[in-house]
Amino acid sequence: LDADVYLLRDPVPRLRALARGSSLAVEQARDDGDATEVPIMASGSPLSDLEVLHCVGHGAVDAVVTEHFHARSLNSGLFYVRASAASLHWVLRMLIWAQQWPLGNEQNIFDASLGHSANYEPFAPPELPFPRDRASGCPAVTYRLMDERS
Repeated sequence: LDADVYLLRDPVPRLRALARGSSLAVEQARDDGDATEVPIMASGSPLSDLEVLHCVGHGAVDAVVTEHFHARSLNSGLFYVRASAASLHWVLRMLIWAQQWPLGNEQNIFDASLGHSANYEPFAPPELPFPRDRASGCPAVTYRLMDERS
């Protein structure tokens, strides 16, 4: 949690529900008052319905992240990581990357480590071998975007 993040209520129940795929949390209010489903993402794009059924049929994701309110890049000021082998590997790789490129911007490294909008940062470490707990053809790490207003 960054020092410039102010919380008006405890975010943990909402973050846990988004990570676990709870039916109460997979919808968020749009500006027009209707609700829309929060898609499961990988490498900057929502998974198709078929990919969701094949790869994350239970609805749980490895991380819940936020975008900057003024840009499509991820904000590392507030994120939630569900305990999983995939999330452990992702976080370790991100920390190795930050250590190898200390002059890099941690926001860009955070974003690039998930392939969200930044597809390249210098000194990217090689991909770590991910555990075999994912079906063939499935992304190594999945995530949902949290609406910063919720």
